[in-house]
Amino acid sequence: MIVFLPFDDPFAKELGKNMKEEDFQGSFHFILPNGRFFSGDEAIPYVIGALPGGRMPQWILLHFPGKKFLLKAFYRWIVKYRGS
Repeated sequence: MIVFLPFDDPFAKELGKNMKEEDFQGSFHFILPNGRFFSGDEAIPYVIGALPGGRMPQWILLHFPGKKFLLKAFYRWIVKYRGS
């Protein structure tokens, strides 16, 4: 299950209690049930992996040569066009 929460939500604040405030507010985060979290472009494969049919695309994104460049570019695109 994926739950989208604004950073000022009390439950979100509880989940992000181990993060610095500026890091917490600086990007989106994907938090696993065990408490491990991924932020910004590093979260994209995990968000995709949590979707139906997303395990194979997640594996590809985690093992693809040049993945850092691709994920950073995709994240910049998301940030640029969010809310448009």
